[in-house]
Parts: sequence; structure tokens; C-alpha cells
Amino acid sequence: MEEFRKDQGEGEAGRKPGSRRKRRFRWIDLGIALVFLIGLCIMLYPMVSDYINRIQVAKALSDYEKTIKEITPEDYSAFFEKAREYNRRLKKNPNPF
Repeated sequence: MEEFRKDQGEGEAGRKPGSRRKRRFRWIDLGIALVFLIGLCIMLYPMVSDYINRIQVAKALSDYEKTIKEITPEDYSAFFEKAREYNRRLKKNPNPF
């Protein structure tokens, strides 16, 4: 049998020298890759969400600081007067709940 293969010009595994073996699609390979990707996503989630939250907090803080710088003392007085009026109304009509 070995002589037959050598006579045919085929290699040890019954293939021609230099030919590549075709890899068949296997569901187990897809499953392993999918499990790996899911695990990677689970491991990276805390770092990615922390990064995104830091960006959002930094933007909110800069917007807040910008708004505070734009408020004049007269605006502060108006805000405090509105707050006092609101508190007076709550004192007269307390929430029953």
C-alpha cells in the first residue's frame, strides 16, 4: 500500500506534496469563539463603562461651572427669593403624604 502511494506521488497522509488540507467548519469552533468574545466583553465592561461615565461627569461638571460663572449676584437673589416663596407655600399647604 505504501508503495502505491509513493508511486502516485502522494505524501504520507495520502495528499499531494504542497497541497493544503481544507479545514471544515465546525460548530464547536464557533461556540468557543463566541464564549471567548462573551467573556472578553464581560471582563471589559467595568473599564469601558467607567471610562464613559468619567467623560459624562467631566462634561456635566464643565457645563455646571460654566453656568455658575454666568450667574450674576442679582440672579442669585432672584433664585433665593423664589426658593423662599416656595418654602412658604409648602409650609401653608403641607403634603399629606
